[in-house]
Amino acid sequence: MRCLTRAIGQPILDIDISINRVTTIRLLNSQPSDLPLPPPAMLDNSENHFVMIPGFYHNAELQPTGPKSLSQTQWQTRINNLELNLSYEPMFWMVGNSRAEQIINTEIRSADEAKNNWVGRRREYEYARRSPDFTIEVRRGNELLGLLVMDAKYTTMDLSFKHYLPECTMKYVHGIARADAKTNDKRIVKAMVIVYADRFDQFMDFHAAPYDAYGEKTQLPILGVQALSLKSPDQAGMRSLEMLLDRMLELISLAT
Repeated sequence: MRCLTRAIGQPILDIDISINRVTTIRLLNSQPSDLPLPPPAMLDNSENHFVMIPGFYHNAELQPTGPKSLSQTQWQTRINNLELNLSYEPMFWMVGNSRAEQIINTEIRSADEAKNNWVGRRREYEYARRSPDFTIEVRRGNELLGLLVMDAKYTTMDLSFKHYLPECTMKYVHGIARADAKTNDKRIVKAMVIVYADRFDQFMDFHAAPYDAYGEKTQLPILGVQALSLKSPDQAGMRSLEMLLDRMLELISLAT
């Protein structure tokens, strides 16, 4: 079992993992919800990944101004001058879908669809959307600064890096945009990270140093694979998810 409970010097995420599943993701100090909690999701062999299921956790030592539950799948908190919204399996609907909101899916999935692509086309079909495991939306006041995307996979380090990272980069970095985006706007997705369980904490970066996440010339979006150790945090060592969250939020603050 492993719990991760820190970001930017304050508790924010609590992720319980075991050898074949992630049982809960929690924002610490979330207010209890009246909605029933879904059961933990076991390994889905057909998709070859494990699913992170959100829960609620109240830490009495934190101030009551901490995170609050917005719904069964969304939580909100503030760190310094940033507002963070953690969402479990958010749905980003395609442009042309009546359910599309501020953040949309722009991805065309087939050559046939590409041949029949025009402004104003309606896309009301059931799967006209993308839904990563969870996202952290970062805002300052009313300004949306960026979106951090993480997708959990029950797989190996090599498959995470060679297969799932490129696949999810196409889906979520190139396939998600602001609905009001203009030509040459900066990408809304500032990080795409594959998360998987391993013996030790480690972050494998797509970018070579010093252009990597921890380098002096970091390039956005951050792209990489984060291993989560099954050991306790003090035994895990190396670069952890907590460190990566710290760094991602720091970079978003500096870049805007």
